[in-house]
Amino acid sequence: MQPLQQPRLFYALWPNAQVAQALQHAQAAVQGGRLTHIQDFHLTLVFLGNQPSEVLPQLVDVLDDIPRPPEEIILDQYGSFGAHSVLWLGPSQPPASLLHLQSELVQGLRRRGVAFRDENRFRPHVTLGRQGQLAGEAQALPIRWSTPSLVLAESTGKPNGPRYRVLACSSATPGVL
Repeated sequence: MQPLQQPRLFYALWPNAQVAQALQHAQAAVQGGRLTHIQDFHLTLVFLGNQPSEVLPQLVDVLDDIPRPPEEIILDQYGSFGAHSVLWLGPSQPPASLLHLQSELVQGLRRRGVAFRDENRFRPHVTLGRQGQLAGEAQALPIRWSTPSLVLAESTGKPNGPRYRVLACSSATPGVL
């Protein structure tokens, strides 16, 4: 008998359609590689990894115990990192409210005893593509991301790379479901 697959989960800020289109235009700076699908843009706050299905209700509850997301995030800096050549766009000056939100999520998970890999360094970014490179002189035009939605999402493995599915949205933010 095959063991049940545990969903691969994360908390993220999810853009509206207008911001997703702006992010898609920002992908012009990515050369080669695999681009992120327009419906999959997000800013990961906490990666939970594989979680047992029984924990899902607790994870949804965490959404309603934390402060509202920042009113606005300015995405104005390209960058890359990691062995998979993650190419991203992020804020050069992350708002304090974004850093506070991420910290509150981590604390909420700890209070509930949810096991996850706690990243010591939070680097807010939206992945534009993987395994490519940024154009040499790429200058980011600022993208003003207003009232992002806070969500619990699942990463689903696909042959051409990961795709994402929103499972729950904070009641304090506009929904994307």
